[in-house]
Amino acid sequence: MKKFNKGFTLIELLVVVLIIGVLSSIALPQYRKAVLKAKVATLLPTMRRWKDAMMEYNLRHGYYCENAEQDKCPSVDDFDANWPADWTCPVNNFNCESPDGYWSCLANPAGEGEVSCWHSTIGRTGFFIHIYQPDDGDVDENIRGRILCEATASSAAKACEDLGGIKASEESLTYYLF
Repeated sequence: MKKFNKGFTLIELLVVVLIIGVLSSIALPQYRKAVLKAKVATLLPTMRRWKDAMMEYNLRHGYYCENAEQDKCPSVDDFDANWPADWTCPVNNFNCESPDGYWSCLANPAGEGEVSCWHSTIGRTGFFIHIYQPDDGDVDENIRGRILCEATASSAAKACEDLGGIKASEESLTYYLF
């Protein structure tokens, strides 16, 4: 009578580990890309509401709220921008930040109401997403009212491409999102 050993051989285990490694090396970048797109998709409507609130302030008062008069400016809560609950947005400050510090958003009322969010990585490369007011005199007329993704390094430009950005020019790291 032959005795059979139950279990796996070392070769079988190594093949399984190799297969799992190959699958995860394919799946992990796609997962990161999906998470990034979801985060930006969540932030864009909030950024638009913030931009629209500043535009409304401009229509009522005839100017964008100046930094010098922040005590008279509406607070982040007044803008009804609905930032995620775990973000920090100090009252009468136009800057909101995620708890991990890798995402921040800023409204620039003194400069024609631009709204920007940026994502930085551990290596300090990242990208900015800017929404410009249609009447923003501080920027070229081709980008007024547009949403741009601006990479801080060529390695971060991939994120702008992954978001569906169209390169503004061959030598630039700026992409038009919409």
